[in-house]
Amino acid sequence: MIDIDHFKRFNDEFGHDAGDMVMQHVAGMMMAAVGNAGEAFRFGGEEFTILLPDADEEASATWAETLRKQIRATALAFRGSLLGHVTVSIGIAATGTGSISFANLIASADAALLVAKAQGRDQVMTASRLQAESTGIGQTA
Repeated sequence: MIDIDHFKRFNDEFGHDAGDMVMQHVAGMMMAAVGNAGEAFRFGGEEFTILLPDADEEASATWAETLRKQIRATALAFRGSLLGHVTVSIGIAATGTGSISFANLIASADAALLVAKAQGRDQVMTASRLQAESTGIGQTA
């Protein structure tokens, strides 16, 4: 799951046409990055979902971090006004070796996305890292 950080700011400060341009920019970068490795979808509002059927969680997180950095690297302008850098928060979930329903996969990715946003945005969070942090696994006293 991918969410454009502080998206409402673009609409409020620069107008809905600027917001549309930001979404098209992010969508275009996602589509270019996905290529033949998967599919990208608008999930709703300023949220997107990418499915990478042949990637595990670690590979997906590495891929997502590269995409996050690419999106952040480009400063956008609209009708002569500098919009600044666009950032995204990304939540990753994978099916692993067990079977998981699509609804549970999306819910896990969405939970990871919400934590990425709560922890400051402009970052990638995996469902397994979220689970490890919530159970205390891997933490030292």
